[in-house]
Amino acid sequence: MCVLQGTSVDISCTYSHPPHATLNSTYWFKWRANQKPRDLQADSGYEGRVEYHVEETGRSTLRITDLRVTDSAEYRFTFKTSHHEWKSILHGTTLTVTGLRVEVTPVATVTEGQRVTLTCITSCPLADKPSYIWYQNNGSVTGSENPENQLVLDPVGPQHAGSYSCSVRNYPHLRSPEETLTVQCTMNAPQTPSVSVSPSGEVVEGSSVTLSCSSDANPAANYTWFKEHEDSVGEPGQNYTITNITSELGGHYYCQAHNAFGRHNSTLLFINPLPDPEYENLSLTNRLAPAAQREPIEEQDDIHNVSIHVSHSENQEPPSLHVSCDHAFHQLNLCVLFILNEMCLFFAVLQGNDDWTVTCTSSNVCSLRGSTVDISCTFKYPEKQHDLSTTVLETLWFTKEDRNQKPVDLLSDADYTGRVESSCGEISCIGSSCNRKCTLSIRDLRQSDSAVYNFRFKTNQPGGEHTANPGVALTVTDLQVKVSRRDDRLINLDCDSMCANAPIIWYKSGQYYGQGRSIWVYIDSINSFSCAVEGYERLHSPSVCKSTPSLSTATHEEVNNFRSYVLPLPPYFCCINYSYNGTISEILLRCPRKQLP
Repeated sequence: MCVLQGTSVDISCTYSHPPHATLNSTYWFKWRANQKPRDLQADSGYEGRVEYHVEETGRSTLRITDLRVTDSAEYRFTFKTSHHEWKSILHGTTLTVTGLRVEVTPVATVTEGQRVTLTCITSCPLADKPSYIWYQNNGSVTGSENPENQLVLDPVGPQHAGSYSCSVRNYPHLRSPEETLTVQCTMNAPQTPSVSVSPSGEVVEGSSVTLSCSSDANPAANYTWFKEHEDSVGEPGQNYTITNITSELGGHYYCQAHNAFGRHNSTLLFINPLPDPEYENLSLTNRLAPAAQREPIEEQDDIHNVSIHVSHSENQEPPSLHVSCDHAFHQLNLCVLFILNEMCLFFAVLQGNDDWTVTCTSSNVCSLRGSTVDISCTFKYPEKQHDLSTTVLETLWFTKEDRNQKPVDLLSDADYTGRVESSCGEISCIGSSCNRKCTLSIRDLRQSDSAVYNFRFKTNQPGGEHTANPGVALTVTDLQVKVSRRDDRLINLDCDSMCANAPIIWYKSGQYYGQGRSIWVYIDSINSFSCAVEGYERLHSPSVCKSTPSLSTATHEEVNNFRSYVLPLPPYFCCINYSYNGTISEILLRCPRKQLP
């Protein structure tokens, strides 16, 4: 048998003896030539890691947990009766315990572009051909899980450099030691540069244009701009800007990319400035008074001043219209232009509410009782409105309102005393809009904390008070182990939680046992099982089948501390479940139907 270091293994053996003989003892031992057998349970090297499971059918199972490489050996079984002792002449089961290590081929230091193979090596072939998981710099490599034990990087690049380790599926905590892969870059001359102009489209005299150049090179290229048949123009650099361009500055431009390994010129870029059209300025007067002189009404649409330019050109019929507004365009929801006749225009600007928003990172959050949760919302507001600079006066989190329908700040809510914190990041303004992120942290979560959490902010603007809609629905759940039975020897344990898809870890008598939503275990009255969510290992579920001496001697404290009892009715599995509310209100005995009195 080949088994992974740190896991568990079961080795079984069947035996028989004459019916008239009485079985006195059974035990397992590590075979050592010319040495007397020694019971593994008495061997200090196996202390706390060995269990025997003996069945009436003449089958004994040895279980070794937390396997070590030194456990590799041949294991044999022996028994004694009133008439004879089994001498274990026949061979037993040879166990090989292996660790994981990473091997890099061809070498650990390579040049980019090569093919690199990483192999997760064991000293013996593991059973059941497990899948392997690869990690780079402690993060899992996307798409790396496969039944093969190799990770191929072809071609390898600088992004592949780092420390690699591997693990076997279902045992992600048992990783190999890290192996470092170093990728050296290839030095090369610049490739043929590509060029572009911004803004794109027609270039008008008097405007500004920026020419850009880029090329792949290692080390990075330096850039110089040239005008055809002339020396270099401007300062060396990747970009060249021409301000207040004229027809004399038009022509063919190109850039040169160069480094210590060579140089390349780009193709020619033609710049052809067009004459600036003449404009006649016409003014348009608002038909309504300015917004500041009207009574403030929530959600009032505003009409703003605009300027209309009509160009005169021999080639343009009818005259072209150029419209500019007195507010930044990203603040406007709708611009409507009515052409009543050739020279009679009406232009209306309707300002909407897009600059006032509250966005939360998630609308539903599920967390474990006793853990900590962070809920974040980002609010956005205009930097200035109605010629008034916006100031944030208040931010608060709440789940309920008082009798006056005012939100109750969680920081002053007695139910959350000492368990909540609220913090807000720096204000970030882009253009005419500002945003800020606020986070609510709740510690030592209780199931009574399950609620919809709302965020509100208030400003100095008329109607400048906004609440997240919808809020964030928080569900606080507990872990519970559900038990179902397959036969007289095996039961199924299922870790039940309202948080779906959470990775589950199982513990047996407080020690790591395995992973998965459910597990199959042997019926064992001397052990207890509990589960936890990965990352919250300290928050175990209540243990199931914690044994007590007997039901009749269970004290009030024992009843209060344990969820279930194993009754002394081997080999059958019977537990007492109860609910406790000041006194024991219900006791339910669950047994196979054939064992009911």
